[in-house]
Amino acid sequence: MNTDLNINTAAAGRFQIEAFKVDQNGDEVPGSRRIAADWFPNLITNSGLDRMGSVSDYLSYCIVGSGSSAPAPTDIALQARVASTSTKNADTNGAVASPRYGWRRIVYRFAAGVAAGNLSEVGVGYSDTAVFSRALILDGSGNPTTITVLADEVLDVTYELRFYVSEADVSFNVVISGITYACVCRPANLGENIGSQIGQAISINTSDRANGVKAFETNVLGPVTGQPGSSFDEYTLGFTNENYVNGTFYKSHVITAALNQGNATGGIGSIRVDNSFCDWQINFTPKIPKDATKVLTLNVRSAWSRHVP
Repeated sequence: MNTDLNINTAAAGRFQIEAFKVDQNGDEVPGSRRIAADWFPNLITNSGLDRMGSVSDYLSYCIVGSGSSAPAPTDIALQARVASTSTKNADTNGAVASPRYGWRRIVYRFAAGVAAGNLSEVGVGYSDTAVFSRALILDGSGNPTTITVLADEVLDVTYELRFYVSEADVSFNVVISGITYACVCRPANLGENIGSQIGQAISINTSDRANGVKAFETNVLGPVTGQPGSSFDEYTLGFTNENYVNGTFYKSHVITAALNQGNATGGIGSIRVDNSFCDWQINFTPKIPKDATKVLTLNVRSAWSRHVP
C-alpha cells in the first residue's frame, strides 16, 4: 500500500545594520553606536532555497556591496561585492506564538575598515560570494538608500531568519489499495521544538529532515502543541530520507510499516512525523487496516517556500 502526504513550511528574513567606533583596546566607544539602516526585508534566492535542501551552511557568511539592482530569485551573488565576514558576534533564537514562527538571529561583525565606504546592498550566504538571500538597503520609508561606513567604524549586520508554520488544518484525500481515506494534516508539539531547532543550526531540509515516525490507533488529532495519542500508544515505524533534487524545494521521505510494525488493534488512525523544524500529525478516516500480513508504505514530502506576508 502507498500514498503521498505533504507537509509545508515558509521562510523569510530581514536585516538591521549598525556601525560604531572602537578605542585602542578594541572596545566599543560608548555613545558611538548608530543604526545605519533599521529592519528591512530580504529576498531568499532560488539557490538559497536549494541550499536548504541539502546543507546547513547557508548562514555562514554576511556580504555587503554597492550594487543597486533589485534583488531577483535568480541572484547567486551581490551585484558589486565590497566585503564579507564569517565572524558571528551573537547567535540567538526564539519563537513567536501568533503568527506562529521560530526565529534565529545572527550578528555578523566586520572589523574596523573592512566594510568602509558606501554600501547599498547586503546578503547572507554559504561562501564569501554565494548568497542565500539578498536585499537592497532600505531607509525608514522602504526606499533604496546608500549608507556610508567610516574607515574607523566596525559594522554589525544582524540577520533574522524566520520559519513560519501555519496552524490551519489541511484536508485532503489519499487512496490506499483502492480505498479513499480522508486525511487532515496539522502541526504537532510546537511548544517543544519550534525555534529551538533553528537555534541549533539545523536547516529546514537536510538529510535528517524526517527523523522519526510514530503511528497511533486513534484518528483524533491533538492540539498543535500535542499529538494524536499518548506515548503509551505509539508504534514506531521505519523511514528513509531521499536525496534532494535542485529546483524542487521539497524533500521526499519514505515511511514504512513492516509486517511487525504498526499493527494497532483497530488499525492505524494517525501518524506523527518528527521533523527537523517542527513535527506534524496526520489522521486517516477510516483507519488503515494494518496487520501482520501487510506492509504499509507512505510517501511524504517536506516542502518549503518563501513566506508571503
